[in-house]
Amino acid sequence: MKRKHKAILLTAVLAAAITAGAGASYAWFTATDSVTNRLSATSNLNVMLKEDFDPPEDWLPGTGVKKQISAINTGDVDAFLRLRLKGVITISTKEAKTVSDLSTLSPDVYSTLKDDMVTNTVNTDYSRGYEKVTNIATDVHAIQADSEVVCKAGINCEAAEAGIDFLPTDGNGLYVFRRKKEDDTYTYGGYYFKDNKYYEIALIADARENPLSNNYEYQFYKNNEQQQLYNMRFSKVQSPDPYHNGQRFVRVSYEPEGIDRQLSVRVYLSPDYDLLWQNLPEVQSGSTQAEFLYKKILYPQTESGLLVTDMVLENENIVDFTSFNFKLQAELDSVQITRDQSGAVDPAPAIQRWGYTAAVNGDTLVWSKYNG
Repeated sequence: MKRKHKAILLTAVLAAAITAGAGASYAWFTATDSVTNRLSATSNLNVMLKEDFDPPEDWLPGTGVKKQISAINTGDVDAFLRLRLKGVITISTKEAKTVSDLSTLSPDVYSTLKDDMVTNTVNTDYSRGYEKVTNIATDVHAIQADSEVVCKAGINCEAAEAGIDFLPTDGNGLYVFRRKKEDDTYTYGGYYFKDNKYYEIALIADARENPLSNNYEYQFYKNNEQQQLYNMRFSKVQSPDPYHNGQRFVRVSYEPEGIDRQLSVRVYLSPDYDLLWQNLPEVQSGSTQAEFLYKKILYPQTESGLLVTDMVLENENIVDFTSFNFKLQAELDSVQITRDQSGAVDPAPAIQRWGYTAAVNGDTLVWSKYNG
């Protein structure tokens, strides 16, 4: 059997609505966090980030993760406050390899697929607009869902309905599934089953055009993954989302070159965002960070309102990787407020530090670029 290499597209799916191509592989997503404090401090200025974050073990498309970011002034002087958000991901990729002797297949060397069902316990607040998900299809089930089996144990067969509950009872060998698309063409995928293990494979596209051909060309993925670090790109602050308590959000995305889909996360901002925060400079498409100035004086022993409340991994995420690790980094910068002889707030420290000036009305600030 001649086997070639061709990259495949990977995605994560929901069991409730599995519509991705059967040729895809499926990976769990994890979330971690990094917080950086950068302070412009005098002996009595002490402003710190405050965070409430409960990262899920498996973060799946359409589900939300609680992540609350604010700042607290534990010092004894008034402060101006700025927060920056950055999105960083580590992408894991695997390379397909030819195996000349299938008797040497070992799960210690080659990648295997999950064949259990996982219950999603991350999202319990369905009222916030997240999709209600119960059972999550793991790798094998996602390949089989809404599909027909066309090859069993390396032997072609007449297309027959497979589905999530299909079992490879015909013995060890290659199993290939197809799923019809809207244009009446098919996507193909499968696995190599051996000794109760499901081995991940890369099917060669041109060999799938004729489903009656018994020449399915494939390779196996090795376990050694390569990792690359990328800065994700921000979009501008979006209009309120009617399905998410009317909150604004910033979309953070990774879009590989040559691929017309992207991996994206919605970072939801406080319900009181318009009252509490200003995005300066306004986030432009392609920005690697988003900068927010607090529109209130942060008095001693007080806490700012929330900037971020939670994050949602968007549903349509198809890019060429096996898994990713996402970090939303928050960076804090504070400046001590000074006052003139009459007690009025002097914006000079913010002008010198950030290049922004503030119009003051009581304890409310309206920020603008300083052009003096």
